[in-house]
Amino acid sequence: MSGVGRVRRAVLGVVVAAAVAVLPGCGGLATSSPVRQGLPVDPPAERQPRAVLAGPTDGESKAEVVRGFLRAGAATGSDVDVAREYLTPQADRGWIPDSGTVVYEEGSLRIVPLPGNRARLRIDVLATIDAEGRLVESLPLTYLRTEVQLVRDGERWRLQGLEKGFGRWLTPAETQRVFQRVSIHHAATNQDVLIPEERWLPDDRIVTRLVQAQLSVPTREFTGAIRDVGDPDLSIEAIPVEDGIASVDLTPASRPGDPDTRRVIYAELVATLQSAPGVDGVRLTSDGAALDVPGTSLPVRTVGEVGFTTQATGATAAPLVRQGDRLYRTAASGIGDRASDRRLAPFPRIPLAWGPLSLSADGRDLAATTRDRTQLARWRGRTALEVSTPGTELTRPVFDIQGVLWFGGVARDGRPGLWAVNATAAPGSPGARAYRVKVPWLAGRRIAHVVPSALGQRVLVVTTRADGSDPQLVVSGVIRRPNGLPQALSPQARRLAARVTSVRDVSWVGPTQVAILGSLHPARAVGVLLAEVGGFTAAPPTRALSSLRGLRQVSSIGGVRGLVVSTDSGTFQRAGGAWFEIDEADEVLVPLS
Repeated sequence: MSGVGRVRRAVLGVVVAAAVAVLPGCGGLATSSPVRQGLPVDPPAERQPRAVLAGPTDGESKAEVVRGFLRAGAATGSDVDVAREYLTPQADRGWIPDSGTVVYEEGSLRIVPLPGNRARLRIDVLATIDAEGRLVESLPLTYLRTEVQLVRDGERWRLQGLEKGFGRWLTPAETQRVFQRVSIHHAATNQDVLIPEERWLPDDRIVTRLVQAQLSVPTREFTGAIRDVGDPDLSIEAIPVEDGIASVDLTPASRPGDPDTRRVIYAELVATLQSAPGVDGVRLTSDGAALDVPGTSLPVRTVGEVGFTTQATGATAAPLVRQGDRLYRTAASGIGDRASDRRLAPFPRIPLAWGPLSLSADGRDLAATTRDRTQLARWRGRTALEVSTPGTELTRPVFDIQGVLWFGGVARDGRPGLWAVNATAAPGSPGARAYRVKVPWLAGRRIAHVVPSALGQRVLVVTTRADGSDPQLVVSGVIRRPNGLPQALSPQARRLAARVTSVRDVSWVGPTQVAILGSLHPARAVGVLLAEVGGFTAAPPTRALSSLRGLRQVSSIGGVRGLVVSTDSGTFQRAGGAWFEIDEADEVLVPLS
């Protein structure tokens, strides 16, 4: 395949001790495609202030040369030329900075001289970023070692031998300077909605990099959950932008003939390039001829012009407050009001032996398990609905936006699994029975939590060993049947928050952000942590969280500022940098959370 597109690049590894960190190979631009001239390319982005990078000087030691090279590698574009001054011509030709990045802990770099003008480098790894910008957080105690060869060149030492696939080694602060955190977008299989995916891209030529990332092979966690648009292949090396319009030219062999596929590609590119400065719209071409979509004028400036949205339909129900065995309606902005300001919700008395409760998006249905996790129940208004319980050790059931109730557990035959219930089906009908959803990567582990995203196209899943140890939080795509019911999860899952050692509860707080009740060390108390889907795990958002004890459940009525947590002593809502107690509330029920 010529040009730059969804190229399946070879993987170039580096040696990692204690855990494996894989650095994907060359992600540079191809050289075999014709370049069209005459239009401005990649309007200049607003770049962060740069540190002045100093090149090598006479008399530096071998260790100083190695440190100088790594420090100068914290650059993009022409600034990388400073780092190349530390290399011999042979090493310069083989070094591709964008081939992969290792993010390491500040102060962990160790350089040990070896015989034969060699040196061993060691770092504690926090994360890796591959050539397409996918960030994967590393497990605790992951470190990386590699060796470099140096040669004398007059009064200076130069690096001659780098391991194949060596790109950049950056501290977190350097990573923030070199990379932009951006979102690319994928069209869901059964809805005209776009699912965001976080990537980290070097901040030079950002328009071109965004298009390349969008047209690259999708991340494996989305397999089966997003539409296949083939392998669109760029015929140009850089994306020209004129009067705010990015022109994306595809090779004739890869141009999509199907109008609906063109519609999907337009929607994905427009949503992704909205974050690029100076880009107001997209025009797809092939060999210079426009690729149109029937009924749509070119260029396309909004995803709505091609029938897509980046927003979920959303829950129509307001949160409910649970007080003992009663449920009360309240506005999302007023859940902290006293009970006298609440209105009784049209549900029966539900004993505290059932819970925590989950509320459907339309506010009509409730679901819960018993505290011993052996029974599952549903209520529609004041009517209790019969549910066949497939097993024990049931997780808290959660409704998604499409009316499906999700829960995990252990089947009566002892096999762990994931189940779904079509909550929109007639009660008591065969269609309303719980059925198993295939999870290819479960591998004998048990599901402790499952939470669908607001769009319903991805799920958070916490799995553990049979004894409850080794909690792992992952995100996976949802493969749905033509009628919209989930059939399986994607064959691969992406692990999140790899450094979290315990997970008591988890909830989405945004399209790419997750709240976790957990801890980052076995000896630390459970707190509220934030994790990014494609980013680093953050520390507890505020020190005031340390005053909350007995954390049991987390949800959100809107972003991080809308976090709500239930504890052994009460229910609290986040406000600014602190928490305030919600009066007379044992639990707050938030749809889709």
